[in-house]
Amino acid sequence: MAPFVDGVLSESESEPAVEVINPSNAQPCLSLPEGCKADVDRAVASARRAFESGLSSEAPPPFRKKTLHRLADLIAAEAAALDALDAGEMGKPIGLARANAGAAADLMRFTPRQSIKSWSMCTAVTRTASSLSGGYRAGWWRQWCRWNFPSYNAVLKVAPALAAGNCVVLKPSDWSSRSAIRIAHLALQAGLSAGVLNVVPGLGETVGRALGLRGRVESYLRRQVVWLNHA
Repeated sequence: MAPFVDGVLSESESEPAVEVINPSNAQPCLSLPEGCKADVDRAVASARRAFESGLSSEAPPPFRKKTLHRLADLIAAEAAALDALDAGEMGKPIGLARANAGAAADLMRFTPRQSIKSWSMCTAVTRTASSLSGGYRAGWWRQWCRWNFPSYNAVLKVAPALAAGNCVVLKPSDWSSRSAIRIAHLALQAGLSAGVLNVVPGLGETVGRALGLRGRVESYLRRQVVWLNHA
């Protein structure tokens, strides 16, 4: 498992690694680098270059919509494989219909359509609650994923940012990283430019801390997180 930066897998600059255990059989599933500040710095530099190039940030919304719809199709085509990756790392049953890779594909398809209509995306969560996510184009966005429902959570984080023309540095949970990196590969196949979506796996105290200390777009990130959890 290695960082996906500037459109390619690259070796982590940290030597220590941790083993991810398959909860169904208590056997090692994969080896994950602890990660370090240097990994984050490379990813941030890549995201900044991609944003400043204008290939995504200055592209018209219908173009971004078409690209993200292609990504949704690719996620849907690989939904079973993505669910298997998630199940092997954190134990989510493959047959669970809620918040799986298929639902992630639907969310990826829905988000850019809404971003064209308005500045935000409003999604019904329950009968009495809704989730509102902002569509600001700010530059590069740093984002973290929870361990549960990995494929869906990765798309939940990156889709609004990409639809608005931002570039992303995503840190998945160290318990469940593989599907996020696979989605980044699919994003490249769909037509996103290298550097638009970067994924840096690792521990919270290494990668998470280094990413959290990057403060350039902190106010935008805070507003996005509040909106994603707004009810």
